[in-house]
Amino acid sequence: MLAAANCRGRALACRCRRRWCRCLPILTHRSCRPLSRRAMESALFAACRVDDAAAVERILAAAPEAAMAVDADGWLPLHWAAKSGHMAVVHLLLEAAPAAAATADEDGRLPLHLAAENGFELVARRLLEAAPAAAAAETERRWLPLHYAASNGFEAVVRLLLDAVHYAASNGFEAVVRLLLDAAPAAGMAANCLGYLPLHFAAEDGHEAVSRLLLTAAPAAAMAADILGRRPLHFAAGNGHKAIARLLLEAAPAMAMATTARGALALHFAAGSGHQAVARLLLEAAPAAAMTADADAKLPLHCAARGGHEAVARLLLAQEAAAATAADGYGQRPLHQAAANGHEAVARLLREAAQQQPWQQLDMGSCPCTLPLNGHEAVVCMLLQAAPAAATARTAPPASSPPLRLALMFNHPLTARALLGSGPAEFVVATLAASTLFHSVFADFLLAPDRLPLAAANWALVPTPCVGIGRAPPAALACSPAQAAQLVCRLPPADSARLRTAAMCLGRSTLPGPVAGHVLARLFC
Repeated sequence: MLAAANCRGRALACRCRRRWCRCLPILTHRSCRPLSRRAMESALFAACRVDDAAAVERILAAAPEAAMAVDADGWLPLHWAAKSGHMAVVHLLLEAAPAAAATADEDGRLPLHLAAENGFELVARRLLEAAPAAAAAETERRWLPLHYAASNGFEAVVRLLLDAVHYAASNGFEAVVRLLLDAAPAAGMAANCLGYLPLHFAAEDGHEAVSRLLLTAAPAAAMAADILGRRPLHFAAGNGHKAIARLLLEAAPAMAMATTARGALALHFAAGSGHQAVARLLLEAAPAAAMTADADAKLPLHCAARGGHEAVARLLLAQEAAAATAADGYGQRPLHQAAANGHEAVARLLREAAQQQPWQQLDMGSCPCTLPLNGHEAVVCMLLQAAPAAATARTAPPASSPPLRLALMFNHPLTARALLGSGPAEFVVATLAASTLFHSVFADFLLAPDRLPLAAANWALVPTPCVGIGRAPPAALACSPAQAAQLVCRLPPADSARLRTAAMCLGRSTLPGPVAGHVLARLFC
């Protein structure tokens, strides 16, 4: 019998070589005759058997439909490449015809069955990526790919196919997950290299039916953590899957207070992503979660404020109003997070809820108004209305920078203009004088309410000429001749000429003083 099998094998090899030799002249471009469809398909089968990826690539470029050709045994070219472990050829065939990965032969065998039977792990992995459901495909004898790999002792492929339940769970293939769990019940607790169980994938992607199935097969999966300490509930909460979060809480109520390696609760994930319904569910299960801090001493309210999620922030404040004034490990309160990221509505909510002044210096010396480095003008204006004194507050050493200096330093002229009306004139002029934005914002400073008159010492800091100051002569004239004189001597030549011409014309007119002043103001607007 063995001799007969060897004879058949040699005969098959001879036929392959003969067919390959007939196709070789055409594939190497030594024939000018066009290749028929049948000859093209025969050439592709021969190239797949002998692992000639270059020839396969040329054939598929000329006739991509040949990738779905069927031979006398009902095999596609992909069956032959998978059986022989020809990875490069498998990749080319899947690119040309992804559906080939889910095409069975007359016995119901997919390419994955053949790769598993012969222990080709990389080929099996590529086929699973193309068709995750293939892991649960049964042949006519009701064998899964897992049976073939296990019967031949291919441990790496067995492990890969057990992990296939992860693919199925991630894609929500309930029937596939059920088949895999029936064939290998332990697959429900099989972790991948990151520590993910199938339930992690199902919870993350919102597949409720699959999650329920996995929990039934392996209830302990609800409490399993990945390498970062994240439970399935963290994934469900972070992605807003309320039904799955409820299912996981019913299976393991204690998970509402389970923390990651960095101390974060599922509520931190829900708050940071703005999922109000999930946050409410978690607070009902564990009210104490609202005041539970992570490794950086951040509460869920910090996460909601950073993301600008007003509804979640309001929910957390209703649960624990004291959270509004809680400082994290860097000395920042939720208001800092909202202000630094430009979330005006949340910042206003937190300012109103705070039990202490929002500009009070914290452990790190920062305050909400010392965060204009991000250029959030509206938030800065709102905070200044509540706390004018914040305009001159300084951060902790070594930076020791007030808000105006930060806005100028990080090139945010709009935010700088919002700060010009606050703080002593001496402080503002000295800060502006040290900035490259002086010329673009100094006129705005002079036009701000109650900024004139300036002392001679402050005028001495203004460069001559001062570009951009041409908008301010009306305000200086309205204040006093002395202030107008200080300004006029610092006008650029073009603005000075305009002013001289305007003054000569108005001087010869008979217009009343107020009207002449109005005309002059319009001239310099």
